[in-house]
Amino acid sequence: MSGVLRPPSSVAAPERTGASISPREFLSLAARSLVASYRARGAASCVVSVIGFVFALAPSLIAWLMGAFTDAVQQVFEGSAPAKSAFVMLILLMAVYGAQLGYTCLRSYFEQADSERMMRFIRKRTLAITCQVRLRHIDNEGGFAERIAFVDTAAGLQVAGSMQQIALWLQNVVAFCALAVVLAQVDAWMILIVVVTALPSIWLAYRQERERYRLSRSLARTSAFAQMYYQDATRFQTLQEVRFNRIFPYLKERKWRPSVDEVIRLDGAMKRRHALMNAGADLFAGSVYVFVLAMAAAKIYADPALGLGVFTLTLSGAAQMQSLVSQLFAGATKFVSSAPYIQDFFSVEEFDREPPSPAPEARPSECADCAACEGAQACRQENGPDRMTADITFQNVSFTYPGATKEALRDVSVTIREGERVAVVGRNGSGKSTFVNLLCGFYAPDKGEVHVSGKNPFEEPRAVRDDLSAVFQDFARYEDTIRENIAISAPTRPRDDDAMLALAEKTDTAEVIASRARDLDEIVGSYSERGNNLSGGQWQRVAITRAAWRDGARIMLLDEPTSALDPKAEAEVYRHFADLIEDRSALLISHRLSIASQVERVLVFDDGRIVEDGSPEELLAADGLFAELYRSQAQWYQ
Repeated sequence: MSGVLRPPSSVAAPERTGASISPREFLSLAARSLVASYRARGAASCVVSVIGFVFALAPSLIAWLMGAFTDAVQQVFEGSAPAKSAFVMLILLMAVYGAQLGYTCLRSYFEQADSERMMRFIRKRTLAITCQVRLRHIDNEGGFAERIAFVDTAAGLQVAGSMQQIALWLQNVVAFCALAVVLAQVDAWMILIVVVTALPSIWLAYRQERERYRLSRSLARTSAFAQMYYQDATRFQTLQEVRFNRIFPYLKERKWRPSVDEVIRLDGAMKRRHALMNAGADLFAGSVYVFVLAMAAAKIYADPALGLGVFTLTLSGAAQMQSLVSQLFAGATKFVSSAPYIQDFFSVEEFDREPPSPAPEARPSECADCAACEGAQACRQENGPDRMTADITFQNVSFTYPGATKEALRDVSVTIREGERVAVVGRNGSGKSTFVNLLCGFYAPDKGEVHVSGKNPFEEPRAVRDDLSAVFQDFARYEDTIRENIAISAPTRPRDDDAMLALAEKTDTAEVIASRARDLDEIVGSYSERGNNLSGGQWQRVAITRAAWRDGARIMLLDEPTSALDPKAEAEVYRHFADLIEDRSALLISHRLSIASQVERVLVFDDGRIVEDGSPEELLAADGLFAELYRSQAQWYQ
């Protein structure tokens, strides 16, 4: 199988999905982002956003009230109006300020909560996609591994921020229009001046966001490798070897540090450059007050009847409008510049996924009282819809892994009948695990056809896997109780402890369970409360028990099922092998030929082909590859 990642120097970065986005694509992204934002934020947050459109009128109302209050105070001092009028305007101004402050606090609370919800939504989506895509994409076909890593880090934060700001941007549009109406009553040119002085900051924000995106994408592979090297130095699976062979200096100095230093160097240079440019843009933006106040002063000088309220209105309105213009264009710029990130996020949803489980079909052959009938289970099994014999067939199957040049399987044809117990053996790299991958529907053959119980495992993976129970080479180790580690393979099966312990006796797991203080309720794993991890062999026995616990499966698939077991434990598992398999078909894949004693048929793989097929006795008598491998392994025990 090809690796997920290759060294940064040997592979070019994947094509950038957000390099060019048409207006139509942009509008589509905006619509999808709005929908995703609503789904992630929830109803309460959306209600607050709707209320925000009312408070978008607050800046223009405050500017008008500031002018009216100033005029009222002037009239009080001139004696042309009672003091009550100034107090009324002051109370109204304070009320609007207070309401705006209250809404700002409420919005800030939801913004913080929404940020967490958006990140959780993005993580859930990336997790669901990763668990559903075809396995060839996990092998990085189409750059999936790098893209999902990019979305999970840099792109995820950008998408969350952009989606969260969409409603706020629309509110700022309303606020800007209302404030423009107020300022236009003084001088419409003020609006243009405010906008023009904000343009350099806006242009820089857009350019800088695009530069950040390009740098993030160019460093995506380097960052992924830095994280991988960090994990190599710290995760439990490699920690012993790293310490024993003193590999840490190599990982740190020659692998992790160069990657991290390159990220820090390029990112730091970009930030310093941006800081200098932004300082100049801010200085230019501050000049707006000089122009608009001069215009207001000229208006008052030309017509003293306007009063000082125009000056106050202009000062307050210009300040708020400049803030709104910055927010408005910064929000638009952020969304436009974040569009490639958002496109990357949505693009991972376009990778080919496994089809969902088919809906259950009706059973017309069942009698009316089937549910209460004593033979209900047998009736369903006998009369189930389209129930096919649990045969496995490969017809002229060839397959090459993504990115590889050599075929892993070449023109393989074989049929395994229901109830047969078959061993699949061969040297490392002979095609045994590839045979399993195609059988389970993880990949589709390049040529030929694969069927299990009459179904294509790649097109109907869920239906086929319902008929399979499997122990893979890389068996899972769940940080949970022993009971959950076993029962997780059949979630709907009743948790019968007696049945589970009886099964554990057959897999030599009962001793492991009995040695724990809480028996089946003992939490095991690297992060368990009491550091109560299992050995590799113990974990493998739990995995075998988990596979055997899976009810309803007619085929049991065991890929190197005893690789972590010592000879005594292996012999104990095989001693109960017949009871463990029961009446199911059994397919045992191993390089240990001792499994031949447990089967009636052996398939010998070599260089991607089945070169021998027969009973163990027949193959030994034929004196071919099986006999050669058998004799070479037999010498280990002599």
